Amino acid sequence: MLQYTLEATQAACGVKPVVVIGHGAEVVRQAFEQTADFIVQEPQLGTGHATLQTENLLSGKTDLVLVVAADMALLRVETLSKLVKMQETHAGPITMLTVMGDDPRGFGRVVRDVAGRVLEVVEEAQATAEQLTIRELNTSVYCFEAGWLWRALKQIPLSTKGEYYLTDLVGIAAAENRSIAALVLDDPNEAIGINTRLHLAEAETWLRSQINRQWMISGVTIIDPATTTSRRGSGLTRIV
Repeated sequence: MLQYTLEATQAACGVKPVVVIGHGAEVVRQAFEQTADFIVQEPQLGTGHATLQTENLLSGKTDLVLVVAADMALLRVETLSKLVKMQETHAGPITMLTVMGDDPRGFGRVVRDVAGRVLEVVEEAQATAEQLTIRELNTSVYCFEAGWLWRALKQIPLSTKGEYYLTDLVGIAAAENRSIAALVLDDPNEAIGINTRLHLAEAETWLRSQINRQWMISGVTIIDPATTTSRRGSGLTRIV
């Protein structure tokens, strides 16, 4: 899963990704030591805290920071590139990736005002009954203005669970009356995060369909795309 994410982020940004590791850190590092740089998060105090660990490595070296969850292996290079380009032309400090859906899959809800401006992200566990009906969901994929990010990360309050949530940055930016841009995914399947065996099966089904679609567009006849898989071997891609 991480290999897909690393390939997509590097292609979108043109630089080696930085991976924040914790549980099983050395196994991950050994598997991808040529592909990424690594930062160990210890202790592990949430997504905001994880992002803050990269400040010493990235501060002063980049104007923008793209943050992606490593379990979202289906995000396309085109989507991440579009997110970065939107932030490059956006006056505010955040461009976030959202998705419209009736199955929230545990994602936080994106709260907007009557004018459509993003105000905050409310986590599912803290959402009111009314907020739970919101169909716009936060994928936790962001492109930040780097200088603002390092300052704002230090303003995130400690949650009742003892963690610092990256989602709180949306509310911090709104409180400063800063603009927050949102890129809505065209295909909700890209936002599938893999947390269970069921999610893994869903992701594999969608990815297989996309691969087979490309083969058929290229002229390959596939009798039953739903049961056909591609395998790499001996330098060739074989249709099975």
